[in-house]
Amino acid sequence: MTNRPLVQNPRWRVAATAHGDSPSAANRENCLVFAVRFVSRTTNHHRRPSWSGAGVVNRGGLRADAAPCFRGGTVERTVGQMRTISLLRTVSLSWHGDRGEPKRGCFDWGRACVLACGLVCLATPLSAQPSTQRLPRPVPPLARSADSVRVAVAQMKISPEFLRDGKDTVDALLPWIDQAAEAQADLIVFPEYLLGPFHLPDEKTDKLCDEAKRRDLSVIVGGWEYLQGTAIEQSPEPGTYANTVLVIDREGNVAGKHRKMHAAIGSQSPYCWPADPGERGENTMVLGEENGVIDLDFGRIGLLTCYDGYFFESFQMPSLRGAEILVWVNSRGGMVEPHLIQAASFVTCTHVVASNQSVGCGSAICSYPGWRLDKSAPEPGSEALLVSDLDLKELRQQRLNHRMHHQRRPQIYQPMVQAWQPWTAYPELVPFRHAPEGPTDAVE
Repeated sequence: MTNRPLVQNPRWRVAATAHGDSPSAANRENCLVFAVRFVSRTTNHHRRPSWSGAGVVNRGGLRADAAPCFRGGTVERTVGQMRTISLLRTVSLSWHGDRGEPKRGCFDWGRACVLACGLVCLATPLSAQPSTQRLPRPVPPLARSADSVRVAVAQMKISPEFLRDGKDTVDALLPWIDQAAEAQADLIVFPEYLLGPFHLPDEKTDKLCDEAKRRDLSVIVGGWEYLQGTAIEQSPEPGTYANTVLVIDREGNVAGKHRKMHAAIGSQSPYCWPADPGERGENTMVLGEENGVIDLDFGRIGLLTCYDGYFFESFQMPSLRGAEILVWVNSRGGMVEPHLIQAASFVTCTHVVASNQSVGCGSAICSYPGWRLDKSAPEPGSEALLVSDLDLKELRQQRLNHRMHHQRRPQIYQPMVQAWQPWTAYPELVPFRHAPEGPTDAVE
């Protein structure tokens, strides 16, 4: 067999096998090239692929070893076009014999290819076209802003009885809100879970909103949000509740919320997978689908909850969407890792505020590029209110000129959104049910 180019255009050098002198085979091959060009231009708009080099051609008239090169494009665009080619080849072989002879009663091949192209284009969702995802995405300007903000973090003692009862949780927060207001704080951040079970709205949230308005400061606190129409009970049904952080502004309104995106499961941290048999809690809760990014009167904040912080994308995404302060709400027995807080501040060009209960401690207020401002951080087991000022005017200038923002290359980060399974690299190992001996921190 010999190879011959079907199209002379140097941008579209496609080698193909001559299947004898069958006119239907040549027609099929030329229509196939037309189809690939059509779909490529339709789905990729301003970028065209270039197939370079000679190669072996398989029986369907397609190169088996083609090495696609995209001028200014990326590898993931190859996947979409190869999928199109594969589909068209399947249609070709179903309507023609292997030798290119048309089957009796079939449509004309040219019309069939055009029809297939249209179906492929209609079936391809816009969200799956990488070219649109890589277009510049401006971030909405801040609704309101201030040159600085004073932030308070409450590191409280939390007993299991306190969380289980959940009736007087708001009353327990009021003295801390008063103390933060006396320190002239603009925002107070509480640990995770503190609000207990609640509906939105209900008496708890209304009382908290009234208190925020009375003391003229914003409040961030986490709790168990029960979906509307579900009863608050000790053992709720799966899918009826979420681990939610509420943001209440100084006007007394619920400005927004964030639902925990990653479920912390298993009793042996950090070797927690799989979940314990019959485990519920976070294992059966409703998960959030994105970070809460909320505009307050001083600027824009981004939210993440405890275990979310172990996935660094949870810090990066709200920063890219314009968040200037990242609020990391925790309630765990282990310490909130200071190196994660500082690294997140440096990499995302944001201020980072972290809260935790007193048992684990680690509450912190960190300014870009990773400077700890809470010099009097409390020891484990002790309660404290941390208060620090964050410079937003200087931060905005830094974010404007931050070279890591300007030099991001989203096109090479595409593998990050693929469902990799790194554990499959160790087929000879047997997973253990319990963590090996040694110190571990419980991550909630």
